[in-house]
Amino acid sequence: MLVNRWNLIFLERLLLIDLLSENRGNKYMKKKNGFTLIELLVVIAIIAILASLLLPALATARRKSYQAKCIGNIKQIGMNLHVYSMDYNENFPTNGIDGKSSLAMLFTTGYLMKDQIYVCPAGDGIGYNDGDYFYAYNLDENSEPDSPIAIDDAPNHDQPRPYTVLFVDGHVSLRQFDITGTAGNSPKD
Repeated sequence: MLVNRWNLIFLERLLLIDLLSENRGNKYMKKKNGFTLIELLVVIAIIAILASLLLPALATARRKSYQAKCIGNIKQIGMNLHVYSMDYNENFPTNGIDGKSSLAMLFTTGYLMKDQIYVCPAGDGIGYNDGDYFYAYNLDENSEPDSPIAIDDAPNHDQPRPYTVLFVDGHVSLRQFDITGTAGNSPKD
């Protein structure tokens, strides 16, 4: 008899738990399975605002990476100009025609192995024949050390911006130039 009484108590408690779970929510409220349209639109708007804040920073980072690559390219050109001059009695390469084709002599004579060094990443050049750097082919190792020997092409970057300049002594600096072409302050040496 004791067993039947415990069984009844157990069954009553199970029934009571079942009834409580059915009456827990309002019968007019539906169970929420997903996101509402408003919630999705708010999330999309927040993502769009964050993306609009991030895009200018990414563009600045890309410009800085182009500038670093341009500095690296012109430094390699400068080192190879000095190696060339050691082999040719302290004379920089020149063909007497113009600067770009004189600078291309570094590639054609084997001092530079990759013609992509002549191309600024922000420029539109395609190789040593159509490089993005201007070259003063009338200088040599005995020229003034602070004489510019190569500079990147003007339309390569957004204006106003510093130009990458290679000097005879081999150092590279970023220089601001005004419309007349005179040098201004140097933000980085």
